[in-house]
Amino acid sequence: MSAARAEPGLTRALDDACSGTARKALCWALLALVWFAPLGYRALLTPDEGRYATIALGMMNSGDWITPRLNGFLYFEKPPLQYWMGALGFHLLGVNDFAACLWPGLTGFLTVAAVAYTARRFWAWWAC
Repeated sequence: MSAARAEPGLTRALDDACSGTARKALCWALLALVWFAPLGYRALLTPDEGRYATIALGMMNSGDWITPRLNGFLYFEKPPLQYWMGALGFHLLGVNDFAACLWPGLTGFLTVAAVAYTARRFWAWWAC
């Protein structure tokens, strides 16, 4: 069997491997890399990210996971899930900018995925 005859089959196999599902998985992996890689390299945005990170760090350090506090004052302006997940990030990854930004970054990424899924369901395959 010559190399010329084997090439079309190999080309077809490569085309099948890079089709639909594999291409989408590669695109999502690249998006995730671009999305999450810079989280640890930039400083926290003031005032919001710093405030939420401070509250989460206070929860982790005090052990009081029920009452959010900012500089000793009760801070009930937001639902506590943000603070809990931030404190969990600090606990698992250490106290750093990446851990502080991981939960908001993850929820933003999941929002993009949900919008893509919804667009695909409403407007078919060519929407995503």
